[in-house]
Amino acid sequence: MGALHLPVLLLLAAGVSLVAGVVIAGEDTHMYGDGETVRVYGNKIGPLNNAFETHDLFRVPGCPPASWKQRTPTLGQALVGDELYELNVSVKYGLDVEKEVICSFTPTKEEVARWREMIVADYTYQLLVDDLPIWAPFGKVINAVPMIYLHRDFRLGINGPRIVDVRVLTTAAEELLAGKTYVFTYSTHFFQSAVTFENRFGKYMREELVEPRIRWFAIGNSLLLAVFLVIVVAVILFRMLRTDYQRIENELRLREEGNEELVDSTGWKQLYADVHRVPAYPSFLCALIGTGVQLAVVFVLGTASAAYFSLRRNSSQDVVTVVALLYAFTGVVAGCVSSVQFLWYATLIPVLSKKWMRCMEFTMFVFPIFLVSCGSITNIVAHLHESARAVHIGGVTFFLALLVIGYCPSVVVGTLVGRYGYRRRILLPRGHRNLPHVNQIPRLIPLPPNFLLSTKLFIFLCGSMPFGSIAFELSLMLSSLWLNKLYFFYTFLLLTFLVFVTVTSCISVTATYVLLNIENHRWPWISFGFGASSGIYVYLYSIYFYIYRTTMSGLFPLVFYFVYSATLSVAVGLIGGSIAFLTASLFVKKIYTFVKSD
Repeated sequence: MGALHLPVLLLLAAGVSLVAGVVIAGEDTHMYGDGETVRVYGNKIGPLNNAFETHDLFRVPGCPPASWKQRTPTLGQALVGDELYELNVSVKYGLDVEKEVICSFTPTKEEVARWREMIVADYTYQLLVDDLPIWAPFGKVINAVPMIYLHRDFRLGINGPRIVDVRVLTTAAEELLAGKTYVFTYSTHFFQSAVTFENRFGKYMREELVEPRIRWFAIGNSLLLAVFLVIVVAVILFRMLRTDYQRIENELRLREEGNEELVDSTGWKQLYADVHRVPAYPSFLCALIGTGVQLAVVFVLGTASAAYFSLRRNSSQDVVTVVALLYAFTGVVAGCVSSVQFLWYATLIPVLSKKWMRCMEFTMFVFPIFLVSCGSITNIVAHLHESARAVHIGGVTFFLALLVIGYCPSVVVGTLVGRYGYRRRILLPRGHRNLPHVNQIPRLIPLPPNFLLSTKLFIFLCGSMPFGSIAFELSLMLSSLWLNKLYFFYTFLLLTFLVFVTVTSCISVTATYVLLNIENHRWPWISFGFGASSGIYVYLYSIYFYIYRTTMSGLFPLVFYFVYSATLSVAVGLIGGSIAFLTASLFVKKIYTFVKSD
């Protein structure tokens, strides 16, 4: 396995270096001199309580941008549909300006009606100054009359040569009248701020959302749950297995003495010739396991990048950029894991060795096709509703090119590395002697002793505890995504993931032991389901969150919300399923080693 580990570690190290380079290279360190131009960009406009029903700011009636030349987007901005155009204002660093004109605009009757709808719906637009986002209301209903704000007062906090705080106040509300000429104006005021550049995003965090004591209390509870679960599982299994091993020794002694009728022929030990049987659809199972491990690696590296390379100083689109690059170049992990697991099955059934490319194709195409399908659905709906969430052709082209040029070749490389390492291990002198015996005719599986152990219900119940370990953090992440709250505490996210892995592993080991004790040897797919069922709970919670925590309505946000939730649920399910399967596989091989030797 050493030959297998070295190439994989080198490739992973290269991936980490790439991510580090991306994050540091995009880090905002812009420093201004007195009188230097500070550009203000307009981004999106939409209802205050509906983060996804957004439109491009300059596509609604009002002042045009200074130029229709779009600011070059990052990969993340392209993938989320951001279009940044420079606002027609002249902001000079350190220089105050009083009431300068942006533009004059005379709306038609239709445009006034559009303004009225936007003001009644509490439309808010987003501007960016030195990559700091600010939000301002488009207008306000005063005494049942919609009024539009004509003046923007920019307040810029500076610390040395850097901008550390940005605010905007909107004033000069006027009633909406068709044919009236509205003059939009702005002013700028600079003030000294004690906020450091590193902490300039601190004001965006909602105190009630991220209060440290609450976060540590939740994480502490999850950690205690994980530790308690590990101890309980270890004690119970140790005692049960020790009793089982003693029973096996007694059975061997009875057989040697010729007392076969006294031998107890029930329990997991009776499955030693069936437990290593190749499951149905091995190529697909191996592809799912490889994809789950890859997604876990992407999550850990992406979160670590955000936590330790100060990604939190930049916009959330940088997270999308890093995750997209990580997913493309960690295909080697998916290919390696899936090929090694498939070759293990091919060793037991040699005819499968000719189908290794099918496993690679499943790994290469199944999850990307799912992602592209979800993205296509949301993109079509966004275009039909003329939403700013629509990903433009450049972003789509770049993402598809990333899959073709980055992801697919990396899966091929991972598959070849896995095959090379596994073959070297199997060709060792003791490689073939370690292969388990499998009966040609599968053993009949008895009915479960009670309905709680029926396969589907058992799988569903086992997903509750892994979900419980991430429920609090999931609530915060959904609030960040759908309720316009920013998420910065990536270290907590890593701790939560560690708890999730621990709880999923413990549940998988315990449930697999129960499954084998009721003499069900079809554990591979079922053990995968033990962890994957946590994704079902994630989706059910997403439904609850949509009904009771959001105020979204209409077809467009409905489609976006549930398609995104489905993507998140499938990703969590694949990660949990791969963890559960690998843990169960290790457990099965370990406990049957003793039976085989006897």
